[in-house]
Amino acid sequence: MTTLEQSIDVNVPAEVAWAQLHRMDSYPQFIDGLQSVEQRGKDQAHLQIQADGHSQIQCDTEIMDRRPNEQMTFRVMNGGPKMDGSVELRPLDDKHCKIQVRLEYDPQEVSNSLGLKSAKPDNAIKANVKHDMERFKSLVERRSPKS
Repeated sequence: MTTLEQSIDVNVPAEVAWAQLHRMDSYPQFIDGLQSVEQRGKDQAHLQIQADGHSQIQCDTEIMDRRPNEQMTFRVMNGGPKMDGSVELRPLDDKHCKIQVRLEYDPQEVSNSLGLKSAKPDNAIKANVKHDMERFKSLVERRSPKS
């Protein structure tokens, strides 16, 4: 298993970023390849992912909110590559926060499942996560009321 940690500073308070993280219907707007999310109860979701440009992967995830406005953890339960992760929010001040994503995964398994065409799948996964985090930042800042 490989551990990936990436962070980004966001120009919204932690509680605004937290609220956006819990709007699962918006995930396809910032997670590349994610086609749809169907929330199933409070702690589970069914994801439909477009892999390699044309194949579809269906998987279920379990979401655990450990500390409101601070940390959300999740795991892929079935249908997709084994992956555990967390998203942690740290206030920088009353109008800004740092978002840190931590993923534990097997790079080759993720690469094979998603059809990533790279001799170095770990680099491709890191680039995708960074891009998704930048898209989340843009989305949450655009939706946030201006102070």
